[in-house]
Amino acid sequence: MLTDDSKCTRNWGQWFSVFFTMVAMVGEPLH
Repeated sequence: MLTDDSKCTRNWGQWFSVFFTMVAMVGEPLH
């Protein structure tokens, strides 16, 4: 269960990182 939770957290972090990068790239021209 511990390894599964750690894997899930790492996956979420990677997803959030990609999402944040996309938002930054899309929001850049708006400024």
